Amino acid sequence: MVRSIFFLVLTILMSVLFLLLVYLLASLFIKFAWVEPADGSIEDWVSEYIKWAGWYGISITAFGNLLWYVLAQWVFHVDEYKKSEKRRVWISFFLFPIAGVIISLLRLVFNPIQSGIPWVVLVSLVPILCYWITTLLFSPSSFKYNPWGASAIRHW
Repeated sequence: MVRSIFFLVLTILMSVLFLLLVYLLASLFIKFAWVEPADGSIEDWVSEYIKWAGWYGISITAFGNLLWYVLAQWVFHVDEYKKSEKRRVWISFFLFPIAGVIISLLRLVFNPIQSGIPWVVLVSLVPILCYWITTLLFSPSSFKYNPWGASAIRHW
């Protein structure tokens, strides 16, 4: 039980780390200014980026991470990882980061301030990587091979 709670806390901390990554990317944006805003200032764009890609995108993804962990740990009862067969459930939870990406992109791309291709890619990758890496590292032991690439990384 203590180990389960510890991994649950690590799942939350991993989402916080990705939120800090959003802040780091925003500070790099101010430094290098890869995007020329059509209206407003760079600071306005950065605050919108942090709000939509960070708070909303990562929060939705963190909810998906926590839901996967709670269901895999306490709802799905499996004794052997080879019999878990919950990859479809794991894949369906990819809808959470994809929803976060879509919401963020709709808000940022169609904002009067131009987004630019590097930021569209980053807005898309951060929540998806947050879900994938968090579930890859902190899935319960019976489901540790369900995320894509888990068997290659865990045998490495």
